[in-house]
Amino acid sequence: MPPSPADLPARRERDALCDLLLAVGPDQPTLCGDWTTAELAAHLHLREQRPDVMAGILANPFDGWVARRLQRHHDTVVAEAADLPYEETVEAVRRGPPDWSPLVRPSVDRAVNTAEFFVHHEDVRRARPGWEPREPNLALGDDLDRIISSRATRLAAAAPCGLVLWPDERAPILAKRALPIVELFGPIEELTLFLHGRIDHAHVEFQVPDDAPPGTADRLRATSFAV
Repeated sequence: MPPSPADLPARRERDALCDLLLAVGPDQPTLCGDWTTAELAAHLHLREQRPDVMAGILANPFDGWVARRLQRHHDTVVAEAADLPYEETVEAVRRGPPDWSPLVRPSVDRAVNTAEFFVHHEDVRRARPGWEPREPNLALGDDLDRIISSRATRLAAAAPCGLVLWPDERAPILAKRALPIVELFGPIEELTLFLHGRIDHAHVEFQVPDDAPPGTADRLRATSFAV
């Protein structure tokens, strides 16, 4: 029997993030650029209410139209965060997408929202002092592994080198075919964060080949992954 929607990692990460947002309040920092917790909540609310926002997020981030759309989304997020009551916005995120949205289907929710809510949950957790990585969760890890395996090439497009991911106790993932090849080791959760641009807060290890140009690892750490 398949798991119920309430038991899926996407739903659990959504609920845990909403609980944390309410606990910390609206003016706290996050790892999502310069957004506060209020602006992050506004982003999550808007992306499920506006099909054009979702299209922009899922499309090629280097496309000029998409870049303009995302900048407009950023400006709208800042304005909405200032105008709407914080608790109301968070509870709207908890309720999820409207009935007309394809995101109400568990399979689509699982594919689109698992990494989104996991990463943003960690954006709030890891912006606070004293954070530690959570204990691995098998169901979450399995879903993230499927997602990263299918998206790795797009996520790693900006990397200045080839990339092979070695998730703990999972099959390796070729993220970018280029030379030199840098290997990244760590739990799939940490590799997910790395490929979503949370490089300084992701617990991963690098293995750079001896013949790689000097500074390869530093250039990789400085990469602005387009997510």
